[in-house]
Amino acid sequence: MKKIETLAIIGCGPRGLSSLESLLKHLSKSNFIPNIKLFDSYPFFGAGRVWRTDQVETNWINISDKALKSLQGREPVKFENFTIPGFPSFIEWFEIHKFKFPKNTFYFIPRKVMGEYLMERFNSVKKILQEQNKIELFELEVSNVVFQDGALLIETPDNEKENADECLITIGHQPTFPSDQIKKWHKLSKTYGLQLELTPYDIKLDKRIDKNRVIAIRGFGLATLDLFRLFGLNDESKFKENKNDCFLRYKHDQISKNTIIPFSLDGLPPVPKPYNIKVDSLFDPEKELTEMFEIKIKNGLKANELFPQYLVETFISTLIPVLNRNPNCFLTADFSNQKIKDISSAWLKDSCFKHDCILDTDLEVTSYMKKTVLMAHHKTGISLDYAIGQLWRHLQPSMYKLFSYCGLDDTIMEEIINIDERLKRYSYGPPVDSIKQVIALSDEGVINFDLVKDPEVNASEDGWILKNNESMKKADIMINAVLDSPVLKEINSDIILNLLNNNVLKAVTSSLGVETFEDGQIKTNTYRQNSQIYMLGRNCKGSVLGVDAILECFGKRVEDWAKNCASRVNKSNL
Repeated sequence: MKKIETLAIIGCGPRGLSSLESLLKHLSKSNFIPNIKLFDSYPFFGAGRVWRTDQVETNWINISDKALKSLQGREPVKFENFTIPGFPSFIEWFEIHKFKFPKNTFYFIPRKVMGEYLMERFNSVKKILQEQNKIELFELEVSNVVFQDGALLIETPDNEKENADECLITIGHQPTFPSDQIKKWHKLSKTYGLQLELTPYDIKLDKRIDKNRVIAIRGFGLATLDLFRLFGLNDESKFKENKNDCFLRYKHDQISKNTIIPFSLDGLPPVPKPYNIKVDSLFDPEKELTEMFEIKIKNGLKANELFPQYLVETFISTLIPVLNRNPNCFLTADFSNQKIKDISSAWLKDSCFKHDCILDTDLEVTSYMKKTVLMAHHKTGISLDYAIGQLWRHLQPSMYKLFSYCGLDDTIMEEIINIDERLKRYSYGPPVDSIKQVIALSDEGVINFDLVKDPEVNASEDGWILKNNESMKKADIMINAVLDSPVLKEINSDIILNLLNNNVLKAVTSSLGVETFEDGQIKTNTYRQNSQIYMLGRNCKGSVLGVDAILECFGKRVEDWAKNCASRVNKSNL
């Protein structure tokens, strides 16, 4: 067995940080550390691009302080001659450096604050390893990893090269090939000299857009909500609470007001999470029901039950007792269990299914959002789809654990992932204040929803032209705020393309990401033992379920890799 003396980690965001910490924990049992080389194209080691600390305050995280209790701290890691110090949990760190979180309501922080925590946590490890000459940082993009003389050669676009005996790739969001629509817009922008912005989280984006402009935004997800705040707010504007209801008012300077025109394929907004712990408890399956759900899924996997139908049935069998605990809170109060089961099953199979207990997606957008806000505050009867989405959120950690490397056929996994993706409009929904802000901006004419559902987009010398059968608007700027899914065949980054061209990677299915073994080792068309390249994270979607959540960066998948990597390192250096 070849000695593993140098280990490379490519991509050092939260998952790279977690991988480093977990590896050190397992290596401490043998007192040996290989030389570790960390690569990232951004200078935010530990945080990565998504959580970079120089981004605007208007970019909000969509996971509450209560959920972030699961982001545990690091215990001290003791080696023979030195110790990696412990580090507090996120909640402990925040309450030391910022302020105490409110007890009963959910609080959502700016993304940059999470970045501060992650970078500080990383630096506390880096400092000790640098003192021991065991770590090197390279602020470089990696374009390829090639096999050479039994080792790995890590290459950059500038032809810099570094050696390693083994490599872990934990890169996050990657550029993708432009869609036909984006290609068309590129041509239109060049023909008519129009402004087209393709990166919604570019930190200089607001500097390139003047006040009093009409801005069209493609997409209606969390990135778009961040853009609403970025372009809807200025030094002369603010949101104020209404005295008589749970909504907000937008106070602004009429002279410097942008107009924003969002649109998406279905025109549907994200659905807010519950306002506080009391409301959220209506959807909490608690320990007993969660354990029953997990046991049923485990047994179903062992018995080769028909998935995803078995998942839907098991989920509904958990939903019904949750609804029956407080039946008068829900629009299904007078329904039999069988009727709830039938409606839930129909809607989970087809999101276009209509029923009086399901919020009507044909409602005008602001009316739809107002109803979801009232439900999030429990000031109206709660629709069945809202209840399903929130219970799904509570059960997602269990599903992410159970359906990763579960042995199901790849096409079945794709169906399960599709259900999870469709429900993310609810389960990954924003804080309720985000939706209140959107409503307030719409009420004041800052946001215009006339063309929200799949308009025709064209252009002229006067600007971008959006129209449907009822309306037509012109925009000065077009922003793409759609963040593409990690479909392997659509990724357009050098490292992925080169690994594909060298037959190092293969996809789970044509619509999913990289296929890996449970310890993160990449599955190739050659024998398993020939690969020294491992991969964790969102680009492995399909091998694992649940790739985008911050908490998953510190979860079991990383632990599995670290434990096995430490074992390989130790065996190779006996």
